[in-house]
Amino acid sequence: TSLHLQKDGYFTLEMATKNTGNYMVVGMWKYRQYPFLELQKKGAVHADYYFEIKRFRDADKVSEIDFVELMSLNTGSLPENCTFLIGTRI
Repeated sequence: TSLHLQKDGYFTLEMATKNTGNYMVVGMWKYRQYPFLELQKKGAVHADYYFEIKRFRDADKVSEIDFVELMSLNTGSLPENCTFLIGTRI
């Protein structure tokens, strides 16, 4: 499962399922109020996916890393305990 958020407000969510193979959702992402991110499928009236944004800093042997983690608030539409994590070395 992967999530790509583009600067222009569009997203692509790709998921692999056992029954149907690869599945892709596209649409607009919205950041209305911290700490929540909404994903709205193309053509939908309301958001379909909700994430809580968590920021933290950690370090490895090289340097410190600023992380942003998106924790899914949906049940059933994404794999259980699904999170997306990205880090930037500082």
